Amino acid sequence: MTKRLVSAATSVAAIGVAALALAPSAMAYNGGTCTLQGTATFNTPLSTGPAASPFTYTFSGNLSNCESGSQSGGPGPQGMTGTITTPAAVSGSGSCVSSTTGPGIAVVSWSDGKTTVEQYSTTGALAGVLQQGTVVASATIGTTTYTTNEPSTPVGDSGDGALTFQPPSPTSCQTGVTSATIRGQIFTGGSA
Repeated sequence: MTKRLVSAATSVAAIGVAALALAPSAMAYNGGTCTLQGTATFNTPLSTGPAASPFTYTFSGNLSNCESGSQSGGPGPQGMTGTITTPAAVSGSGSCVSSTTGPGIAVVSWSDGKTTVEQYSTTGALAGVLQQGTVVASATIGTTTYTTNEPSTPVGDSGDGALTFQPPSPTSCQTGVTSATIRGQIFTGGSA
């Protein structure tokens, strides 16, 4: 059985794009997209029951096939890769049937040495996960401060992801899901 839950991120995670398509032609627009694949690890196993139960999770994954560009400047960096993690556990409520999480922080470490930080949340139903967030200037987790310095993902850009949740086996939701593969496409964008 599959499920729609945590993206990471994030984020996590997560780092996605909102509304790339409808920017007015007179307005400069920047945006990008990446393929995400990673693993969400749950502290409390998720089950099939409809009752919402509290849980926390962490996420780590890889970003590949990344492309960016702007309406005014044309194509930007192509083929970038990165890793994405949630440096602190993200809270949620739900089950394998439906869930909500966040807000959480996802940090992307890009292959060019730059960083993007996003605050995000997710909603899920069965196998689908919708991730939504915003690129933030920085976030301090414990004693570490993560700072956005990747020019292709400026502070204030919105982030979205259309993701899938895949437990390790079809019966995992009956026995309790402790980890699941999260994959899909994430986007980031905004006015330049």
